[in-house]
Amino acid sequence: MKDKSQNRGYMAPWESAFDRVLTPLEEFIQRQTTGAVLLMLCAVAAFVIANGPWSDDYHHMLDMRFAFGWEGFALPMSVHHWINVS
Repeated sequence: MKDKSQNRGYMAPWESAFDRVLTPLEEFIQRQTTGAVLLMLCAVAAFVIANGPWSDDYHHMLDMRFAFGWEGFALPMSVHHWINVS
């Protein structure tokens, strides 16, 4: 794999620092297992929250109404409904 800095010419110090942070993040996001791992972590977190001491707040948050639209047209549904629609 070629160094990206060779293709762009001069890089300011902050650009190379940004590149050192962004490149591993890009590689992590592009891996196939990343989506599965994040989905599993979110599912475990939701399970713990829904069955823990915050369960009332969790269920209240799912029942909150959220509207998408503009004047004269709106789609007001609960957060739970929006999650299941997508």
